[in-house]
Amino acid sequence: MSKQTHRFIISIASNHEAEQHVAEGIRMLTGSVTSLTLTQQLWTDPVNSPSPNQYLNQLAKGTTVLEEEELCRYLKDIERHCGRLAHDKSSGIVALDLDILEYDGERRHLRDWDRDYIRLLMAEDTWHSL
Repeated sequence: MSKQTHRFIISIASNHEAEQHVAEGIRMLTGSVTSLTLTQQLWTDPVNSPSPNQYLNQLAKGTTVLEEEELCRYLKDIERHCGRLAHDKSSGIVALDLDILEYDGERRHLRDWDRDYIRLLMAEDTWHSL
């Protein structure tokens, strides 16, 4: 019996060694997802952060056989692999942040959908495959 396939959209962000961490996160993400497509990358200024470092942001969408809870755990494992530490958030250091914005058509992280860069990247009509 084959597992059900689920659709998702994930936000990707980093403000510390950003290009390296985003690239590594995407590389690791391909291990448990299929049909992965990405938006362009977009640099944004920090909001409510003690760090002045800009964020590199990108969106990814694809399919997976992982249930939502499993996908969330997998994303947290990727974040930790890329150097994300719990205490870094208080200092504004974000090695890598991966959040599920949508899973099987249901929106998550509702406040994020109002962010300018999310709206801009979601409106892109040219997501590219890896």
